[in-house]
Amino acid sequence: MKHVLVVEDDLSLRLLFVELLIEEGFLPTAVGSVEEALAAIRCDRYDSLLLDMRLGRRLASEVLEALACAGDGPAVVAMSASAQEVEIARRFGVPFVSKPLTIEVVISALATARRPSKSSLS
Repeated sequence: MKHVLVVEDDLSLRLLFVELLIEEGFLPTAVGSVEEALAAIRCDRYDSLLLDMRLGRRLASEVLEALACAGDGPAVVAMSASAQEVEIARRFGVPFVSKPLTIEVVISALATARRPSKSSLS
């Protein structure tokens, strides 16, 4: 069973992603902030991260940067309702999906998830 960390600040979306991923056979864990995401990654191993790029007033690039520096973290799919964040995802070499999205798009994106690249930090 694939362990997925869902990082989404909107509680209703977070709960919906968890429910849908369980129905699709995944083992999801969900958090709602940059701090919670970084703590979860330090405490547990995940196969993939479904990462909202705008978490409250903060950008999730902090999470991508931490994962890129670690080098052995989970693969990531970035998501946002704003196309502005697509460039950040591209800098880190991870796929980006636009909200609103369907469970089919999420499953497909998780299949193409990649680890954030350090090349963006040089």
